[in-house]
Amino acid sequence: MAKKDEVKITDKLGEIFKRERVNAGLTRDDVAERVGIGVRHLVAIENEKRMPSAEVLCRLVRAIGISADCIVYPEATLPESEDTQLVRLIRTCDARDRGAIKAMVEALCYSRASEDDQ
Repeated sequence: MAKKDEVKITDKLGEIFKRERVNAGLTRDDVAERVGIGVRHLVAIENEKRMPSAEVLCRLVRAIGISADCIVYPEATLPESEDTQLVRLIRTCDARDRGAIKAMVEALCYSRASEDDQ
């Protein structure tokens, strides 16, 4: 049972989403489009005037490319490694974009290997 003075997870939800969206360099328009909600709906969530449904919450986490731990454990604000952050961002891309990312990484690795041989 929650203690009377304990902060609920939902008390900081909008603040967390806004902080993480800004840190990811995303606009409200970007996130709203990715999630499939209106910008006004997103503003209401970020300003803690409206609580997202479980479905919208999950889509927000994925659209921003954050770990669900940011929501469930807001007190544990350990920074993500760049590798983890990169993997999360790649997972938010569609299949076509992931193919382009893969080709780009392979090209980078190939060009580096060629430079090392010389």
